Amino acid sequence: HHAIMQSLDFRIDAGGLYSNGESSGKTLDEWGWYVSPGLRLSVMRGTEIYGNYMYENFESMDNHRFDGGAVIPVVNCVSVKLGGRYETAFEKTSFLAGLRFNY
Repeated sequence: HHAIMQSLDFRIDAGGLYSNGESSGKTLDEWGWYVSPGLRLSVMRGTEIYGNYMYENFESMDNHRFDGGAVIPVVNCVSVKLGGRYETAFEKTSFLAGLRFNY
């Protein structure tokens, strides 16, 4: 990650992907890659909002994914993560909820 301002970070991930499964009666066994830039903004101590874009490329398809949400502290070492995601390959919208543990 790289600090743009005191409370705003730019981050980027990249890597390889592997998929093995079955869909519509045909077996999928393929490799791919991804790149994912994003922004994180610290709104107040321990609370942040984020937005990410991800491009995934497999042998049989490519996908654009957009994520956004917030991380809100509950206690000193646990935060709640709430967000949403949209994927173009499947025209799918998802809502996300989880916990972040800081140690």
